[in-house]
Amino acid sequence: MSFAHLVTVAAEVPLAGAVLVAAVGVLRAVLTAGLAGDVLAGSFSLSLELLLAAGIMRLAARPGAMVLALVALVVLIRQVIGVGLRFGREALAGRRAPAAGPPA
Repeated sequence: MSFAHLVTVAAEVPLAGAVLVAAVGVLRAVLTAGLAGDVLAGSFSLSLELLLAAGIMRLAARPGAMVLALVALVVLIRQVIGVGLRFGREALAGRRAPAAGPPA
């Protein structure tokens, strides 16, 4: 069994984790109607991190300058998506009504 094959097989673990986290996030969003956007943003953010880990593990089995450039591009895209998710989460938090408290 070669190193490349071993790394490719090991990369399936974070990939499966990403799918599981996304599925649980969608299920939680359906069950918690008021916080659906916040729950989805959090679970998709974690799923993207796991997908990034799986991709980098797969690319580690193939050394070369092109692979390094591809990893840098994937990380950059992930960062842009992460910023979008954070802005979306903050926008959703700003639209929520304040919690009802005792009268002042």
